[in-house]
Amino acid sequence: MKKLVLVFALMLLACTGIGAQSRDGAVKYISENKLFGNDTCVTVTNIDMEWPMALGGDPMKELQTLLIRELLGSDATTLQFGWRDFRNSLGREISRMPDDTKRYYVDMKLKMLWYVPGKYVSMVYSCQKRNDTDILTDKRQYLTYDLTERKILTRDRVFRDDDMMARMLFEDVVEKNAVCADADKPNINLTLLPKDFSLVGNIMILGLGGRAEHNNFS
Repeated sequence: MKKLVLVFALMLLACTGIGAQSRDGAVKYISENKLFGNDTCVTVTNIDMEWPMALGGDPMKELQTLLIRELLGSDATTLQFGWRDFRNSLGREISRMPDDTKRYYVDMKLKMLWYVPGKYVSMVYSCQKRNDTDILTDKRQYLTYDLTERKILTRDRVFRDDDMMARMLFEDVVEKNAVCADADKPNINLTLLPKDFSLVGNIMILGLGGRAEHNNFS
């Protein structure tokens, strides 16, 4: 229990530190709950995003492209055009839910976790698309963008798989500090090093996978 309290306390510090640390950049806050319809269905959107537009003068093109592709399903390179493509894919905005129609739901979140000016910005995103009976798309990812080299920081940059002693110690730490929903545990292998991670101050948060709405991490 003490470990969980410590981890959540560190995460809380990370989240509250963003406002004070991101003054040299631009963050677009997007929040909406709307209905969109076309001739065949209606889509309900539930969107809550902290989208980093530019930090320290860096437009972060690689990060923008990844977020636009994964969250908005577009090949655009700017949020403006990616958002346009996303809206066009849903149809037109409507004010009420029709009585007899297919219904789809899009839950989308993007949260900035930590930002060190000139060094890196870390975040977590999730996107789930479903209908009344099935989950159609379910994704969640932690990531860190290296502002120095202007690219997504990969696990291989910070950890070597061929260092077996370090790997064993690392796996032990992952297993002992894992926070995981009971329903997801059978599908998560803690002996495999997670590829999704975010640097948050002096700690590293690793995504363990599972359902997008479940906050599984170590």
